[in-house]
Amino acid sequence: MSEESAAIMKRLCQRSGFSMLEEGLLKLDLDVGIEKVWPLMLYGSAFLMIMSICAGTELDILESQAKWPGVLFCVSALLLVLAYFSWFRTDNFYILDHTNRRLLYHRKFFMSSIDLVASYSDIEKVSVSGIWKMGDEYSGPSWTYQIVLMLANGRLVAVSQPTTDGVNSENAFAQDLASLIATSYSPGEAERQIIIDESGVNIAYRPLRLTLGQKLGFVLALLGLVYAILNSFSIL
Repeated sequence: MSEESAAIMKRLCQRSGFSMLEEGLLKLDLDVGIEKVWPLMLYGSAFLMIMSICAGTELDILESQAKWPGVLFCVSALLLVLAYFSWFRTDNFYILDHTNRRLLYHRKFFMSSIDLVASYSDIEKVSVSGIWKMGDEYSGPSWTYQIVLMLANGRLVAVSQPTTDGVNSENAFAQDLASLIATSYSPGEAERQIIIDESGVNIAYRPLRLTLGQKLGFVLALLGLVYAILNSFSIL
């Protein structure tokens, strides 16, 4: 590996989630795939357990007149244990193999495997895409940014964890990554998301996209509202 490539990889390691596995191998760590599911499942199960305890008419919910709180508690406890142990046995991330000029995907769910994503020649462009977050009553809407790779097959691959540092900071790392791969670089724009559809690559303002966590939050809030209404009418 040349001194220039080594210097670029050293700068990239300053980005949160990027680190060296060994010489020529750069780890690009972010929450991908099933890694996003386990924490949501963990918190959701804990919420349902609390709701089932509140719904019990006695301290021993399994012997209460209403049987559903006991069933809900047992199912939620089982899901919570499953999510907890699975969370710490899941580790997915990308590997930039600079020595062999290729991008790999490391997948671990109890067992590990490494798959080829693309060679350097298949990576046509490096850029930065925004992700709109609805926020809450205190923080309000906001944007995060992450580095994306545009592949020759039309696929858009996000390789960095979304950051709140701003588009300019992420653009600097994206430019270094493009230099390392020796491909073209297109700077990301503030409050813009890169999407790929039938017409090709588009840069658009898309504020209506909700994250998986926000969708789960709506579902849990709706369940809590339904429970409160039913309980107020002494149906449960």
